[in-house]
Amino acid sequence: QRFPLWQYSLCRHQSEHVNEQSLVPADPGKGQRIITLLELDKKHTVLELGSGSGIIAKVIAPKIRHLHCADISESFLREAQRFCKKNSNISYHRITPGNFDFLDAKSLDAVYAVDVFVMFNLYEIFNYLKELHRVLIPGGMICFNIADSRFFKKGPPPIFLRFLETYRKNKGLGDFIQWNSIDAVVAIASHIGYSYIPFDSKFLLFRKNLRARKVISQKA
Repeated sequence: QRFPLWQYSLCRHQSEHVNEQSLVPADPGKGQRIITLLELDKKHTVLELGSGSGIIAKVIAPKIRHLHCADISESFLREAQRFCKKNSNISYHRITPGNFDFLDAKSLDAVYAVDVFVMFNLYEIFNYLKELHRVLIPGGMICFNIADSRFFKKGPPPIFLRFLETYRKNKGLGDFIQWNSIDAVVAIASHIGYSYIPFDSKFLLFRKNLRARKVISQKA
């Protein structure tokens, strides 16, 4: 049985422990899509945020110079190491949310995240994009997907109704999909110093501006 990838993300964020039932497979086809979107090649150093069990990392790693896999779960990082054991150009990092202290400023050519930002509210997206802006080179690119609120145009989507009952039972406690608008995400990304590239319907694609955003002071 195939599940939406954000159900995999929900499971991954809720538990530190990996078991066979929780390892809902990611779609390796998205790896090739990311390679195309980010124009990746053997010169590039890249970060995968929320690498999970390494399904997409295994597709990306052979195409680039080095891949950093970052996840909040030690169990998933061990699973990724096992799955990608033949890929010697991957390093693995357990992180706390939004913390990329293991990376130097301007050390990455690109960043991608698959079914991770679907779990973040707009404040969290801002904080992640701000820190990732620090570690990207000028002109570096980032792509990720969100839970797009446009899915509600014809009424609540089935996945919302499905998790609504879980939300009620848990009295709102736990991690749930966070619905966001593309316009809001583009606005905060622009404020930080990214340019939006409307190229793909599945992923949001941004490029770090070559020059720092000018802040115009207002004199009284």
